[in-house]
Amino acid sequence: MAGLLGVVETTQNKTTLIAQNNYGPVLQKVTLTGGPYLRGQVLGVITATGKYSVYNNAALDGTEVAKAILWDDADGSLADVQAVVCLIGVMREANLIGLDAPGRADLSTARFFFA
Repeated sequence: MAGLLGVVETTQNKTTLIAQNNYGPVLQKVTLTGGPYLRGQVLGVITATGKYSVYNNAALDGTEVAKAILWDDADGSLADVQAVVCLIGVMREANLIGLDAPGRADLSTARFFFA
């Protein structure tokens, strides 16, 4: 069934990511490459293409800066896909995938808050 922003939503409960509803979340549809990724994956943006991919603090392609959190499971491994990401919100830190201390600092700068 088509859901938020025309993307097919899974049956998992998104409240496992959101810590409170008073602030956000702010969602946006983006181009995602690589995967498969699960809801809650921390993402960066490849500078050369503007596409979102898995955050990797050791990378040198732009994905070394955490920018967003994947809102639904998505797989861009065979071809790029449109996916919904969270750009601002209060998140449950324990349920985020791939979050490290530098990534947490990046997301905090980008107006994410953690509980």
